[in-house]
Amino acid sequence: MNANVSRNTVFNEYWSTTNPINTYPSNSTTSNPLGVSFYEDASFIRLKDVSLSYDLPTSLLKRLRVESARVYVNGRNLWTKTKWTGMDPELSSQRAIPLERSFMSGLSLRY
Repeated sequence: MNANVSRNTVFNEYWSTTNPINTYPSNSTTSNPLGVSFYEDASFIRLKDVSLSYDLPTSLLKRLRVESARVYVNGRNLWTKTKWTGMDPELSSQRAIPLERSFMSGLSLRY
């Protein structure tokens, strides 16, 4: 198999001359010239965006000589529950780049 034409790498059992199975067609861009699709349930539930913040108490702010202070954390694409066997059920094409899980934290101060 030529690595330059590989598509979805989630599946392992591709048809080849040395592996003549019928689970998935050959893993190349020319393996499906008529565009026949495989259909499966792509329903999912996703925890997509969570933000938590905490405002520091005024007693601490006075000692620090700060008007306000907030500590925060944000997470994106934290969890997905699905029976979908592709890379990401939310994508319109499995050739697209899947969503990344990301985290961000910070401190917001006002003097």
